[in-house]
Parts: sequence; C-alpha cells; structure tokens
Amino acid sequence: MAGVSNATSRPVSLSLPPYSANLHLGEQLLGQTLRNRTTGDYVRRCGRLTLALHGQELGAEIATYGREARVTGVIILAESETVTNVVLQVRGKMDTTVADLGCLTTRTLRKTFTVWPTESKRPICPSTLPFSLLLLATFRDDNHVWYDLPPSYDIDFPGFFGTSAYHFLVVITKFQFLPSDQMKDVSSVSIYSAVTNTTSTRRFEHSVSKRTGMAKIITRLAVASQGVAETLELGAQAFNMEDPIPFHIRLTGAIPLVQHCRTDFTRVIGIGHGSPGPCYPPLTGTSQSHDEIALAWEGKLRCNPDVHCGGFDAGLMKIQDSVVVEMTPSQSHALQVGYLRHTERITLAPSAMPRNQ
Repeated sequence: MAGVSNATSRPVSLSLPPYSANLHLGEQLLGQTLRNRTTGDYVRRCGRLTLALHGQELGAEIATYGREARVTGVIILAESETVTNVVLQVRGKMDTTVADLGCLTTRTLRKTFTVWPTESKRPICPSTLPFSLLLLATFRDDNHVWYDLPPSYDIDFPGFFGTSAYHFLVVITKFQFLPSDQMKDVSSVSIYSAVTNTTSTRRFEHSVSKRTGMAKIITRLAVASQGVAETLELGAQAFNMEDPIPFHIRLTGAIPLVQHCRTDFTRVIGIGHGSPGPCYPPLTGTSQSHDEIALAWEGKLRCNPDVHCGGFDAGLMKIQDSVVVEMTPSQSHALQVGYLRHTERITLAPSAMPRNQ
C-alpha cells in the first residue's frame, strides 16, 4: 500500500529587483550590440567664429546627443585680442499650439558654460578654446513637475502643433573703448543770471532776413561753475551724458512779430530732449528802440538713457554732438518769420572721469 505524503507549498515571491541602465555592484554585462564610435566633427561657421563639435557622424546636417551626454568641441576665433568673455549656452524649448487654446512655450534646457576666462587667468584670450560639458537628463515644467528631456521632435495634426528643439549659442563679449573727457560741474545757479551778468560769456548769434522784421535770435549756452559762467567754445566744452545740459535762449525782434511767439513748447533733439521755460523777466524792452522787445527762455537738456557714446572721428566715420535750437511758427499768417534753425557744437562724454594729466 502506497503512502501519500502531503507537501506544503510556499507562495512564489513576485518582487523584482530594481532596474537601472547602469550596472550595480556584482552585476555583469552579458552582451552589447557592437557599434562603431563616431569620430567626425560637426562644424559651423558664423563670421569670424567657428564652432566644431566632436564625436559626430561624418557629413551630419545636425549634431546629435542623448540625455546626460558629454558635449566636447572647440571654438575658434579669428580675432581674439579684443575678446573679454566667451560663454557657451545650451538651450532647449518645447512649443505646443492647440486650436482655440493658443500657444504654450516650456523651457526644457538652459545651461551656461564659461569657456573663457578660465582659472588659468591668461591676459589675452587664445584663438582656440576647447570645452567640455555634460547635458542634463530631466527638466521641470512650470508646475514644478519633473520629466525626462524630450527628444527633438515635430508633430503637426489638424488643430494641434508641437515641436521640441535644442540649440547651441556662443556669446562673445568684446572690449569697447569709450573715450572719457574732462567734465565741468553743473551748478544750480540760474543760467539766465550767469549769462547776462558775465561779460566773458561768448554769444552765438544767428541773423535772419530783414524782410521778416526779426532782428536776430541769440542762443547762449553756459555752465555755471562756482558761481562763474564758463565760456562755451566750439568743440571745447564737455558735458556728462548723465547730467542735464543747461541752456539759455533769447529772441529779439519787432513787437508785432514777437508777441505771437509761444513759450510753452517742447523740442525733441535727437538723442535727448529739453523743455524750455520762461526766463524772468520774460519781456524786456531794449534801450535802443521802444519798438523791439526780447523774450528769453532757459531750461536743461538731458541725453536719453540708451545713449552711451558721444561724438568721435574715425576717418571714414565722423560723429559730432550738437545742440539744435529750432523755431517753427504755429500761425504763418500771423508770424511772418519762417523756420529758424541754430546749431552749436558741444562735446558729450560717457563719464565724469578727468582727463589723464
């Protein structure tokens, strides 16, 4: 008689070891598909700059990398003597457009790598700059959720369009020379009193035709320093771009013509603007004739914030700084003067550093 034994069965464990593309301690790679290592260079030129990326297929139209890949290459500069900084940026973004919802842009990658200057502290930037950087594997969206970097991809369906792209950007900063001239301190003293009470102040006069009945237009520009008005010589007086430029205007002519002049105007002058105001006493008679009067205005000009360089002479290019006074009659039938324009040269400097002695 055969005996029957009852064996107790154990449950099978369903837990699996954690998976990773990298080898853990004690693991061994059993097989790998043979693949030739790419040794070509991807080269792109832009002006005097050449960018070469190593480890690419020969004749590739675009450089290809994977997640956490190492990017190696070289930047070649044709003129590196004036270069002060070289930065390499890797940028990635994903654009999606859905009908009736609009377009949404998500930045997937933005990494900056300083190629030069480096820790070697070389005084002059070399013409050849090798670099090596490691790409990221993930990114975080606007909702602070982490995702794997998407591949370069384009999709276009009716009502939906999406694209994912990556770019290399080389930013080169060059030395810029801005000449600095000696400044005159601008005082708060009234320009009107400084000009009229100082005999050494030079007057710049502009005459008009006698048929207009206007005697002359006198433009006086001065800078009051320690209570004394400085003489404004052509090309000799320098003004700081960040400081206001004071001015004084005096208009003399026959009473029927001058009485139609307006003082509440603003003149925009190229790189800056000023608002003239009445200079008291606004209406004065002349000692020579009771048929003529004089009107005066004063104010301050200021350069626009985006102006960083004054006039210069570089041979083929010459830039001059000037203060322009223009008068345009608002009622031609009442004021038979016509268009007046008076220009005086000045010097604008970017900073208040004194000239080297």
